[in-house]
Amino acid sequence: MRRRSFIKKTVLSSFTALISAEIVFGSKMLDGYTPLALQDPDPFKMFNKNKEMIILNDKPWNIEAQAHLLDDKITPNSSMFIRNNGTTPEEINPETWTLTIDGESVENKKTYTLSDLKSKFKHHTYQLTLECGGNGRSEFDPPAKGNQWTYGAVHCASWTGVRLRDVLEDAKMGRRYIPGSWIDNISPNAMIRGVNNNNTEIFRTVSFGIKKLLNLADKYYYSGTQGLIFLPLKTRIAISIASGVYRQIGIQLKLKNYCWYNGRQVTSNITKAKVTFFKIIEEFVRNKNQKNHDPELHKFLKEIIVSE
Repeated sequence: MRRRSFIKKTVLSSFTALISAEIVFGSKMLDGYTPLALQDPDPFKMFNKNKEMIILNDKPWNIEAQAHLLDDKITPNSSMFIRNNGTTPEEINPETWTLTIDGESVENKKTYTLSDLKSKFKHHTYQLTLECGGNGRSEFDPPAKGNQWTYGAVHCASWTGVRLRDVLEDAKMGRRYIPGSWIDNISPNAMIRGVNNNNTEIFRTVSFGIKKLLNLADKYYYSGTQGLIFLPLKTRIAISIASGVYRQIGIQLKLKNYCWYNGRQVTSNITKAKVTFFKIIEEFVRNKNQKNHDPELHKFLKEIIVSE
């Protein structure tokens, strides 16, 4: 038995004896899980971080970088922010670790070992920016609950590995991003066969479902814009541009009469530039007197789907 595991179990037993009661779910703790009370008290040593990093929370650990630590073209590990919702499992065995591709869009469940992923697929290296959705929360008005990030919950690192896209294609995952009940539960493979066989009934049924989905999406896009005024200008502009570019995909599909079977929709660089320009102008002149949200959109999406 490893020393840390032994200490953890010993301390848990001591806690139980001290309070004269069983620790709830104490016997169900995951292997490798370390209670917060037993974690190393020095996060800079534990995570090998620059001592100028700022600790926002220690239960669990959430740590951000000061702005000057992000000057490097590629952010070093010592300056990368830490965002946790719980403690990280320890002592993971790479020899037994597996990834399973499963779910409603998968016809045949498939499992990969770490060795499979490393040897079976081409490796790619990308320099990508990763940012916590709460970055800048300390400046929100009205204030928002949660860790009060300033600007340090972001980094630009170089990542090497296999693409999820390649793994999903290998698993022959049939993906259908539309509720089955809206298209008579036509399976992904049936949709593909329908395209190959020029099945007009499938074309019509799926097109109707896509139209319904895009109309619902437009309600959420509009509702989301009503809350942008409460965000800092830079954050507002970034979110507005991203939503505009993604919404453009649906707009193009509408203009083509929802003909989903004619190939993937691609937004050109010229169109992206136009959307970006108009979204920037839009945010600079946005009126604070926004309309109220549609109360129907506060329901769970599942409820909305059932009700329509």
